[in-house]
Amino acid sequence: MSRITIALIAFIFASLPMGPAAEAAEIKVFALQSPQIVINEVGADFERSTGHKITQLLRRTDMPPEATRRIDAGETFDVAFVLPPMIDQLIKEEKIVAATRTHFLRIGIGVAVRAGASKPDILSVEAFKRALLNAKSIAYLEGGTSGPYLASLVERLGIAAELLPKTKRPETDIVGDLVARGEAEIGVTAISTLMATRGVEVVGPLPPEIQSYVLFEAGISANSIEPDAGRDLIKFLTGPAAVRVMKSNGMEPW
Repeated sequence: MSRITIALIAFIFASLPMGPAAEAAEIKVFALQSPQIVINEVGADFERSTGHKITQLLRRTDMPPEATRRIDAGETFDVAFVLPPMIDQLIKEEKIVAATRTHFLRIGIGVAVRAGASKPDILSVEAFKRALLNAKSIAYLEGGTSGPYLASLVERLGIAAELLPKTKRPETDIVGDLVARGEAEIGVTAISTLMATRGVEVVGPLPPEIQSYVLFEAGISANSIEPDAGRDLIKFLTGPAAVRVMKSNGMEPW
């Protein structure tokens, strides 16, 4: 075989697609904070097994309005892991493919204190109420899903007026950070967020009678450049490895 023939064969083989790498895709993801926790823990395994690359478009502290603003502004994405009302609206606006809508996870609301601080009793509704009244300062969100719920809850418990002067309600989910820095004695927000925050200790979930869940769903963008890779990601993130991560971080598959 001549050198020219060998060189030609080598050139042809070098030009052929080589396995998963030839099909590798960049998957642009709008994921709110709790879904980010799961993606951050198992995303590397997904990337290694598929060759795809996950690019998260939101910061850890970004709230739902930021995702909505950027999607409305026309920013391209492949998959969204957001709240059900957002999925409803995006489907209505034909920005999410309705058939791809997938239940993802749910998270209860929890209570946390600064690491090393004494933990109040919150096992009953009355105990939780006393813990809030006895705390020098508390923090919970202004918006999101848990914020409005907790505002209505303290109204129902009849302690809204007493709590108002000592309550911090940040616009972004830095409740755990406020507790870690000593700026709030008690923080109340999604339990998974508290578990992921350094410098705090989770006391526990709200009592069952007053518990509320933050729900998350996934969907593929109608304008996705990589819809098949996006479907692969959703399938992986609802599979056994991701479910184990959810449970270890205070979340549940939904």
